[in-house]
Amino acid sequence: MVEFQRPRFQQPLSLGLLSAGKPQFQDTLNAVFNLEDPFRSAAINKAFGVSQGFLSLSPVPQELDDRFNPMDRMLQDNDIHYFGALHRAKNEEHYDILKRKADWESQERETIADSGFGPTIMAGLLTGSLNPLNLAVGIATGGSANLLGAVYRSVGSAIVATGINEALLQQTQVDRGLEESAMNIVGDMLLGTAFGMGGYAIARSLSY
Repeated sequence: MVEFQRPRFQQPLSLGLLSAGKPQFQDTLNAVFNLEDPFRSAAINKAFGVSQGFLSLSPVPQELDDRFNPMDRMLQDNDIHYFGALHRAKNEEHYDILKRKADWESQERETIADSGFGPTIMAGLLTGSLNPLNLAVGIATGGSANLLGAVYRSVGSAIVATGINEALLQQTQVDRGLEESAMNIVGDMLLGTAFGMGGYAIARSLSY
């Protein structure tokens, strides 16, 4: 039997009961870091008892209960909105574990949604700047001597880094949809274009 332990880094808010008003930036940063950093996400997934092993990519073994039907439980508890997370539940206990994780992820996303565009973008940039995958890809791609090359390298590095991050996040979050990952990849492509053009312009201005 897997004993659930509340992660020490969980937000001090009751599930589904967020405090009134706009979240503080620290709350926004924590939520973005929890959901967008693959290593943090893996640690949280392991703390919830969903996964185990290296990078927490292996699911915790669960015994299949032939009498348990996750769809019946979803209809009974009005959890259809978590179908993507709960349809693979193998027994009642497994369902409860996945439901707790899905509730927590939903709370973090609600914190981000309530934070507004500016704080969310700032938190995302801070989180991305600390991600070792982003740093490694950025170093590997290097700079460029012309505008087209700068944009090409920036967009390419964004696609590679974000693609790897999203692949890991898909494995370490129970309710992360493919649409969310696709939007993140497209968003990073656009940011990569802007940063590539901006970085080239700054480099050119400094060379005069």
